[in-house]
Order: sequence, then structure tokens, then C-alpha cells
Amino acid sequence: MTSRARLILVYAFVGPVAGALLYVGFSAAAGALGLRTNVFMDPDLFRQAMAQTAGAAGWQIAISAPLSLTPALLTGWLTARRIEKAGSCPWWVSCLYGALASGPPGVIFLWAARAAYPEMAIIPHPLPGGLLIGLIGFLGTWPCWRLAAKKPIPYRSSPQNL
Repeated sequence: MTSRARLILVYAFVGPVAGALLYVGFSAAAGALGLRTNVFMDPDLFRQAMAQTAGAAGWQIAISAPLSLTPALLTGWLTARRIEKAGSCPWWVSCLYGALASGPPGVIFLWAARAAYPEMAIIPHPLPGGLLIGLIGFLGTWPCWRLAAKKPIPYRSSPQNL
């Protein structure tokens, strides 16, 4: 596997997971601080919904995966491209790619969702929602960059091959 493919796979697998964990963490912190906005999910409602509708939640995650995976793949590709052209990519540039690949599309999708379903109060306003998505894209890219920056350890079938 080429280093470019490895880097993009790391971003594709780690980025969405890191982003989801950050969002759950932000929501838990907002709940603990008493911030009740439609930008964060209510952790108590999330637990209840997951317990009652695990199958539906799984389908919802599967359906929304391209919305998380596409920015992660784009961020990985932009980072790999920067490494190929400049020889390296600082963490903050890669994280900036993550924010830009996540935030603006998030604003567009939230705007479209609010336009399509104006009666749904749970859809966040596009600006704060998009900013939160961009922040999560920025912060969620850092672990991807850290893992991708490590050199792969060659496989050794036995201790004698050291």
C-alpha cells in the first residue's frame, strides 16, 4: 500500500470517529453546563433513543456516513497532495483542510434541511451549526495527522526476522 493510500485510509477511518466522539463530548459538556440549544444533542435523549431504536440509529448512521466520510477523504487527499508537493504538511494546515472540508458543506446541508423541513425545530441554524461542524473538522483531523505522521511498522512474522 502506498503512503498516500495509507494516509487517506487513516483519515477516512479515524476522522469520522474522532468527529463523532468530539460531538458527543461537546454535547455532554453543553448538557452539564445547562446549554440547551438545538446545536447540541441532549445526552439523556440520545441514550434513550439509542436504547429504544438501536436498529434505526444504525441505519441513520449508515445513511449519514457519506456526509462524514466525504470531508475526511477530501482532507486526507489534500494533506497527501500537500506532502507530495511541499514534502510535508504541518498539523495546522491539515486541520485547516479538515475545517474547510467540513464547515462550509455543513452550512449548506443545514440550510437545505431547514429549507426542506422548516417545522423541525431540532435542525440547528446553519451558521452556528456550520461553525461547530468546522471546529469538529479541525479538531478531529489532529488525531488523523498524528497517526498518519507515524512511520508504518513493518510486519515481522517471527522474532528471528528482526
